[in-house]
Amino acid sequence: MVLLFRDADGGYSPLAGWKADSRARVPVIPPQEERAASVALPALDGDPLSHAARQSLREHGERTTTALQDLLAALDNPVPPSCLPSLHTAARRHDWGKAHPVFQSACMPADASDIWAKAPRMERYDRPGFRHELASALALLHTGHDDLAVYLAAAHHGKIRLSLRALPNETPPPEGIRFARGIREGDILPPADGLPEVVLSLACMELGDSAEGASWAERMIGLLETWGPFRLAFWEALVRLADWRASAEEV
Repeated sequence: MVLLFRDADGGYSPLAGWKADSRARVPVIPPQEERAASVALPALDGDPLSHAARQSLREHGERTTTALQDLLAALDNPVPPSCLPSLHTAARRHDWGKAHPVFQSACMPADASDIWAKAPRMERYDRPGFRHELASALALLHTGHDDLAVYLAAAHHGKIRLSLRALPNETPPPEGIRFARGIREGDILPPADGLPEVVLSLACMELGDSAEGASWAERMIGLLETWGPFRLAFWEALVRLADWRASAEEV
């Protein structure tokens, strides 16, 4: 939703966000084009949030799961019991897609002794627009996990939610091959962290059912209708915060 209010009416603080009792005029926010140079490039062509002390895929998944459990306990377990397994799966496997060769080849300094989720330095991806979280979500979908776990894995960077589409800066693969967010039909995630090799399919991008079952749009809209936007946003925030805390840990 996009909501418009008169700046003179207040109701918003740049520091605190929505603030119903504020009557101060809301300051002008710079136009999007003035911020594009500092925002757009990392979002499309790199993964600055993967710069951290080196963590293997297994280490990072375990640490994120522990951080999620700590958050849930501190908040007095605010998630319905039926949804807890999905949140735990998303926390444990949200970075499964980092096993993709595009991500591993960007981890610097190069080290093929393990599958990495974090590296001291990240090179620019050799596929513009590559998003590891789409690979994670597709792998979970292909291995029979529920739609909520798939959604939370896909959404944990805020780039992918209700729809899948290619971006203008992507390099199209050979004609007829589906692609989106740097993932191509038939890409292979190698075995990692006790997980099997997975051949990724983007059939769910199509409208209607496919060999993969319901489309991505149908699955995600179903979640939205079942749980509503605020529950989904809250659960997404829990997984994201757990990921941040796990990423900040020293080896």
